[in-house]
Amino acid sequence: MKRIIYFSVISSILLIETGCSHDKRVENKFALAAESPKIEELTVNEVLKPLDIITTDNYICILHEEKSSGNQIYVYDADNFGFKYDFAKRGQGPAETVALDVMKNARGDTLDLIDQANYRHLTYILNPNAADLLYDTFLELPNMGPLQETYWVNDSIIIFSTLGRELLTYNTKSQRIVDRFCVSEIMTDCSQDDLKDIGGFHFACRGEDIVIALRYWPRLILGKIGEDFSINIETPELLDTNALNNDKKADRTIYYTSVTMGNDRIVAQYYGFPQRLTQPFPINLEGQNLKFKIEVYDKSLSPIIQYDPQSDFNRIFLDDNRHRIYYWDAFDDFEKLKQITLP
Repeated sequence: MKRIIYFSVISSILLIETGCSHDKRVENKFALAAESPKIEELTVNEVLKPLDIITTDNYICILHEEKSSGNQIYVYDADNFGFKYDFAKRGQGPAETVALDVMKNARGDTLDLIDQANYRHLTYILNPNAADLLYDTFLELPNMGPLQETYWVNDSIIIFSTLGRELLTYNTKSQRIVDRFCVSEIMTDCSQDDLKDIGGFHFACRGEDIVIALRYWPRLILGKIGEDFSINIETPELLDTNALNNDKKADRTIYYTSVTMGNDRIVAQYYGFPQRLTQPFPINLEGQNLKFKIEVYDKSLSPIIQYDPQSDFNRIFLDDNRHRIYYWDAFDDFEKLKQITLP
């Protein structure tokens, strides 16, 4: 059902510098020099430990790490960032969740939640004063661990990644897996151990468009969802499994740790340092480094702009409606949400 499409790409975007020491960043070859962005700060008083952000037509929703039985989603006005309300109680009662995750690609002001503990699927409509539950169903999936990243394709099809290094399309009405793609299909001589060790990736989806960001290769790969909801991945060449350095895992370079997609742009989070630098002291005696660059492309991977915020953060979040990026400081108490307005 799937097919791999081979095509040529502009190598200057993907190549890396050689001859760098393990402690220096392996610089990307983004066609435009990195800029220091103008960063605005939004005060947040209600959330202590943010996990995720998703934006809808009129709201910004922050997923909060709730350990007891409180609400897990905090809703803010997207225009003035005024706090509206919170909902989605943690627990095992009606409409409660144990291991909450938020499905991406919100439809209007509709928000979809997944309980990773049992693949429960809750659909809410966000109103000015409260979130109303519309549907409470279950995804009839075999046990494949927590779904990693989940996106809506249309009213009946979702696409998600798994711990098994796969992408799957799934029909929520017929409750069946439509197609699946494993990253080993674009790797040479990939054993199961190789797949587990070096097959890590992140992905984003918008409509029929897919982008995959590889963790251990400096490469972004495009794809499409077919009319039959098959997964079709484009790649310039197979990834050479044996080409990665033979250093111990801690010294392996991490390239991309997050990617997101809007209607007309792709935003990727580039690292370029050894994996051990992501670990805190005393595991890493040099101290934890979470300084990422932010690459902004159009939908064909032509570069638009590159930012270097010169600060430590974990993830970026794209507000496509208002052309903004959000993130927060990794090492400070969460009091401010950082905001960058895209060109």
